[in-house]
Amino acid sequence: MLREGRDSLVCDLAETYHVLPMEAYPVHLIATLATGLGEGSRIRKQMEGRKLSNEDSLLALIFDKVNWLCWANTKDAQHGKNVPKSMYSILTETDKEEKVAGFTTPEEFEKRRQELLGE
Repeated sequence: MLREGRDSLVCDLAETYHVLPMEAYPVHLIATLATGLGEGSRIRKQMEGRKLSNEDSLLALIFDKVNWLCWANTKDAQHGKNVPKSMYSILTETDKEEKVAGFTTPEEFEKRRQELLGE
């Protein structure tokens, strides 16, 4: 855990257990306290590669569905306009559009493919 994010662990231990400074406590105690941190702790989210806790993810998804249901009853929905943006996508930064590369010749495609594969 220390290698993954020392600052996150220090913050979590201070917030949850009021342990400051961490070095003043035996290593086995810090290890025990660290394993007891909740799923929403900074270090757990960082180690699992998540931006949100499970609870926050569910709340954002519920918001998205309710927002979509409200939009579905509007004139915009009948014409497919102004579709609401997903709060979950915004919070998890999954709404970023990736640029799609277009190639005019097979040679361009092969050149880019070799660049990406490191060949």
